[in-house]
Amino acid sequence: MKFSYWKLIFVSAIFILFSLNLSAQNYKRICVIGSSSAWGYFPNTSIPRDSAWAFKIKKYYKDLGVIDTLFNIATVGNDCYNGMPTSYVPPLNRRLPDPASNITRAVNLVPKPDIIIVNFPSNSYDFLSIDEVIFCLQTIKDSANAKNIDCYITTTQPRDNFSVSERQKLKDIGDRIRFTFGPRAIDFYYDIVNLADLSIKAEYSLGDGVHLNPAGHTVLKNKVIAKNLFFAIVPVNFSLFTTIYKEGKVYIQWQTLSEINNQKFIIEKSNDAVHFFPIETVNAKTNSAATKNYFAQDIKPFNGKNYYRIETVSLDNRSQYSDISFVKCNYTGQVKTNLYPTMSSDHVFLLFNCDKKLDVSVAIIDLNGREVYSKKMQVENAEVHNIDISHLSNGNYICRINYSGKEESHRFIKTN
Repeated sequence: MKFSYWKLIFVSAIFILFSLNLSAQNYKRICVIGSSSAWGYFPNTSIPRDSAWAFKIKKYYKDLGVIDTLFNIATVGNDCYNGMPTSYVPPLNRRLPDPASNITRAVNLVPKPDIIIVNFPSNSYDFLSIDEVIFCLQTIKDSANAKNIDCYITTTQPRDNFSVSERQKLKDIGDRIRFTFGPRAIDFYYDIVNLADLSIKAEYSLGDGVHLNPAGHTVLKNKVIAKNLFFAIVPVNFSLFTTIYKEGKVYIQWQTLSEINNQKFIIEKSNDAVHFFPIETVNAKTNSAATKNYFAQDIKPFNGKNYYRIETVSLDNRSQYSDISFVKCNYTGQVKTNLYPTMSSDHVFLLFNCDKKLDVSVAIIDLNGREVYSKKMQVENAEVHNIDISHLSNGNYICRINYSGKEESHRFIKTN
């Protein structure tokens, strides 16, 4: 009996140790590379480093029991060239890779990270070209992916001590990052910027013209968490997404290899690769392990640049986005208008396509003939105007557009 008792304790101890070891093996690991924002730099203050976004996500995921390690190898003052692989030879007058904090060190860390987050938000972007920046970030991401490590690229961040043109360049670089890296881009720009002058919002500024305060870092932390790095259930496996312009229309085709609890596809459109709006909804196959093909059309594309992406919505209303597809449409001497969606509870989007400046009058009329909205504006090229209809009563409405002695009408329904 005594032997059996101690034998039972021994077996139980072995089981507990095995379980703990198995649990430890299931932990995930993150590595952050970048500059002062990632490092946690609050100059001339007593604010501790752990007020920075990287440490905030470390605490968040550790408290959830998801990660056991966050490697922070960011270095104050580094730029994207410093983050390049050690073997890379940069052009003349560009910085050398930093072996202490670059992607080569990140992918060779032990234990191996599951995810690398790259955060070079503004250093040297006043003189580096946009193509240079994207080349560096793409090379860094490719280096991580080659080692089977997932990689996310943060956008730029606003900076007050840049000139007006340099601030605009930061915005342009950030938009290119969003467009280039799609679902693997993390937006660190739009929630903390004053769009009027592209400065840091006062409530998030540390006051030195460059860095964010802890409240600003909390915004960045929430943007990372919103990416759902470890828990995302991918309901759709895209294998193809193409857009082709032909005879005044854009033909949209996508293909899925598998779908899990997928409810619908929402085709979204943009003229700047940043602000998207829905143009059509296509029902999904729900569950499928076979290749499925889908088709849609945009009958009134913008004159010029058109960007498309597809949002998938699962049965439990989780969203996933495809990569962005780009097509350019050219036509002259024509004016096209359209309104999306035709059924909405809060906003409708009025689209203009023209190749010259137009003075336009817009009015919304209810079925009793009453004008419930009116606005005069000047439009040029491809423009989108967002109209708030949340205050309107439910029912049918007509949107009338007058320009150059012509009138067009579009109907829509205001719903709950």
